[in-house]
Amino acid sequence: MCLLTNHDVLLEAERNLKQKAPEAIPLFRLLMELVSPEIVPDPEPELLRAVLEFVIAKDAIVVAGAIAGKADYLVTFDRKHLIDLPEVSKRSSLPIVLPEVVLRVVRGHGKTRTNCDGSEAD
Repeated sequence: MCLLTNHDVLLEAERNLKQKAPEAIPLFRLLMELVSPEIVPDPEPELLRAVLEFVIAKDAIVVAGAIAGKADYLVTFDRKHLIDLPEVSKRSSLPIVLPEVVLRVVRGHGKTRTNCDGSEAD
């Protein structure tokens, strides 16, 4: 499984941590360094406009980025604007889940991990 993100999503995550749990920022940065997510380009403006039809503006870049990156899951803690709105998952064709759901999936695949390019991880 590969972690995809874009620069805007990383900035949004840090902004949220700064407001809600500033002490977690160093851990978040360390995690991103260790996990080494694939940074995908920002979504095309047309896709972003389409996503704005069913997602609030602050989350549109996140959903559009997941669509553009062909993500298997959109992982978030945002219940109010993403998880608890079935229309977002339906219209984006993305399973939108809490982090623990993906952790269960990863753990269920055994010890073999793959990198974003499909090669086996160390």
